[in-house]
Amino acid sequence: TASGTSRSPQSSSIKGAGAAGGLGFGLMEFCGAELRPGAEHILKLTRFHQQLKLADWVISGEGRLDLQSVSGKLPIAISLAAKKLEKPCLLITGEYRGNLDLWKKMGVTKITQVRGKRMPLSEAIEKAAELISNAAFDFASAL
Repeated sequence: TASGTSRSPQSSSIKGAGAAGGLGFGLMEFCGAELRPGAEHILKLTRFHQQLKLADWVISGEGRLDLQSVSGKLPIAISLAAKKLEKPCLLITGEYRGNLDLWKKMGVTKITQVRGKRMPLSEAIEKAAELISNAAFDFASAL
């Protein structure tokens, strides 16, 4: 309610309620929304699993690949699905952190980081389309 009294005291403790600056919590509280795992919902809506069967490679992306990525984000849901069908998966990312072995366990075959170590984040964002396009071209050329 607008007075600050919660309809459901448990809402703030539900996984995902704090995502996107608490948007999930606000939608649950004020609109009666239900939270669903977004990555699996997107895969279902796009009939990803059927399309995956036809793929030779899977290419996905993430702005920053880090431990948060393992918590239900779409690129990792994609790589895990690819792993189940033994499809190789390229993940193009602005930057990544963590142990490469972890990402391999998540089904990521290859990681291409497009942001150079000395490139400011603002420049990487401004040039994102070019950087991603170049990474995809380099990858396809190597096949």
